[in-house]
Amino acid sequence: MAPDGSGLWPLVGARMSSITMVVLLAVATRRTLRPGARSLHIIVAAGVLDMAANVLYLLAQERGLLSLVAVLVSLYPASTLLLARQVLGERLQAIQMAGVACALGAVALIAVA
Repeated sequence: MAPDGSGLWPLVGARMSSITMVVLLAVATRRTLRPGARSLHIIVAAGVLDMAANVLYLLAQERGLLSLVAVLVSLYPASTLLLARQVLGERLQAIQMAGVACALGAVALIAVA
């Protein structure tokens, strides 16, 4: 619910608050924030992709049809299922496949309308 004309500043505020919460949680649980040497590239890639997704969503929300953008964004659980299938080799249950098919069908119907 960022005001019009605020640009990307809401993302700066969101990132600052999330970093603050992670640091407070680490201090409260006495855990280190230092990543392992082998995991640093994965952490950086995840951060870059997360910020890219947030920037693209904010731009789409400002410049696109909100009804279509909201529906497309709501499909992220389907992408998680498909990644689990491809990367981890997990088998999708029939109900999960039906959900993905219905969601994709709904997006197609909204795009046509």
